[in-house]
Amino acid sequence: MKEGWEMKRLGDVCKVLKRKHSGASLPYIGMEDIESSTGQLITAPTEKTVKSTSFQFNEKHILYGRLRPYLNKVFLPDFNGHCSTEIFPIECADNLDRRFLFFWLTKSRTVQKIDVTSTGTRMPRANIPTVLDFQIPVPPLPEQRRIVAILDEALAAIATATANAKKNLAHAQELFESELNRVFTQRGDGWSEKRLGDLSEIQSGGTPLRSIPEYWGQGIAWYSSGELNDLLTTVPERNITTAGLANSNAKLFPKGSLLIGMYDTAALKMSILDRDAAFNQAIAGMKPNPKVNLFFVNLALRAIRENVLHLRRGVRQKNLSLGKIKDIIIALPELKDQNAIVADFVSLRKNIECLESIYQQKLKLFAELKQSLLHKAFSGELTADPKAVEETVSEEGG
Repeated sequence: MKEGWEMKRLGDVCKVLKRKHSGASLPYIGMEDIESSTGQLITAPTEKTVKSTSFQFNEKHILYGRLRPYLNKVFLPDFNGHCSTEIFPIECADNLDRRFLFFWLTKSRTVQKIDVTSTGTRMPRANIPTVLDFQIPVPPLPEQRRIVAILDEALAAIATATANAKKNLAHAQELFESELNRVFTQRGDGWSEKRLGDLSEIQSGGTPLRSIPEYWGQGIAWYSSGELNDLLTTVPERNITTAGLANSNAKLFPKGSLLIGMYDTAALKMSILDRDAAFNQAIAGMKPNPKVNLFFVNLALRAIRENVLHLRRGVRQKNLSLGKIKDIIIALPELKDQNAIVADFVSLRKNIECLESIYQQKLKLFAELKQSLLHKAFSGELTADPKAVEETVSEEGG
């Protein structure tokens, strides 16, 4: 423990406000209105009259979400209002800086410790009396404010770098869709429209009875629509036996077939089979045809995805039927042009994946850097001046 610092019981340096009835119309917020990573409001609070018991707060309080998954959400209000009973307004004692406590609550180790206290099966909540027994390092107030000043500046730099990385990641992900739109809206001569069902044999799959163990096990790869979305399938979650295949509507399709999801949120999710396999009734399988590149068909369907999804029908669950899948019209050039377009998109996808990996690594680095600074702050190791820390953050961000 650094000289001049003390370990204090959290409940001795702050208190959690009790519920207070209010019939007044005040700004109201719930933890769903708070952004986890920044502790900022996602949407502006709305005026609301709360007739039942609720928590009231003002600009002196910290709002802490006690309901999982909101345990990492901490908000510093700059207005008077009231909030959900799943939020605890915390008031600091005179010897504890509000922002110092805010940063301590957002430290990953604190979040993990509080999460462990959560009880309840359906909606786990943090046990606040237990949390108030936690120990918190409390340096002298001037030292707290010095640490807060350093963290404010350093974490602002991290937040800016994180926002830029997220923006670049989004741009990288949009690049593929942008090029897809360009190719399929500005197609050249020699393209013709074809009905999907006229290009190849298309069939739906089936599911063997789950109550018969002999139908399930090692043998034939079997996919559900939830396993689709990557360019190629991978190892399936389940396999069926030859008996399961023979005694169900499941069908064995060859490697290279295109699988197309038909039901609900999996509608038009697609993958090319990387092995011979069967699949369930929520999938339409399109067998390989030497005259058609199914990777190109995948791209063509992706280009018109939103229009096709409008064809779904159903009340509780909106689905595409096998007939609607077969009736989809796509535009096709000659096979050699299909192959060239697919090659270009494969190359583009690799470049984009490289960029995505770089930006994901940056985001991971920034998150780790933030937690490293918070750890140093509460162990008495944050000795640099704010400007030096900000420069270090900029260098790490690259």
